[in-house]
Amino acid sequence: MAHPVDRPNVLEHVSDNVRRLRKALGLSQDALATASGVSRRMIVGIEGAM
Repeated sequence: MAHPVDRPNVLEHVSDNVRRLRKALGLSQDALATASGVSRRMIVGIEGAM
């Protein structure tokens, strides 16, 4: 069994994926927030989770 240190940080992967895909679609954080029905603050929090 892997030690917690050996496991990838799930929040970091989610954060990286959201940011990468948002930019690939040419969306601002505000545009993504509007399109997804959440606040811009939520998007900032997700992308900042590391």
